[in-house]
Amino acid sequence: MNNIDGMKGSKTKREKEQKKSQKKGQRKGQKKGQAAIEYLMTYGWVLIVIFVVIALILATGVFSPGRFLSQECKLTPDFPCLTPAGEQLGSDYKVRLNITNGLGYNITLEEVKLTDTKTGEVIDNSGTLVDVSDLSLSPGDSTRITGIFGGNAANEMRTFYITLGYFRPTVGEMHYVSGRIRVKIEPG
Repeated sequence: MNNIDGMKGSKTKREKEQKKSQKKGQRKGQKKGQAAIEYLMTYGWVLIVIFVVIALILATGVFSPGRFLSQECKLTPDFPCLTPAGEQLGSDYKVRLNITNGLGYNITLEEVKLTDTKTGEVIDNSGTLVDVSDLSLSPGDSTRITGIFGGNAANEMRTFYITLGYFRPTVGEMHYVSGRIRVKIEPG
């Protein structure tokens, strides 16, 4: 009986050790799982906060392309375009530029057309919306072109297409040049 009791005791002891080692393994697995979840929660919240901050910064327009674009006026090399400017005037806004006749012969400006690329509004010198200070230009002479558009565009960078139709009196035919103007509309 002693042998049997001894066997039972050792079997029980062995079973106890096995159960103990199984519990330790489970605890180790639980600790690893808990550490992984804590890691994901900690860094997950940090990533969410970073994404929210980036989204807010982008929504404010700090990185909008308009902030990095400069004013420009591009026509053909024969018509240098200088000092484009824009100004808000109540419910309308004005775009102004100076062009120079660099062709080497006399011309007469017959047509001036400005198109706002954002709104699609087109104005020309057939009405009062485009004013040209001097229509007859000798070589090297400059003229100021002013266009008035409807709407509020204060503090916006706007792009316009410009088309000039000029007549060369000695030849008797019309010629057209076109270009692009990008200008910031300043509050008035």
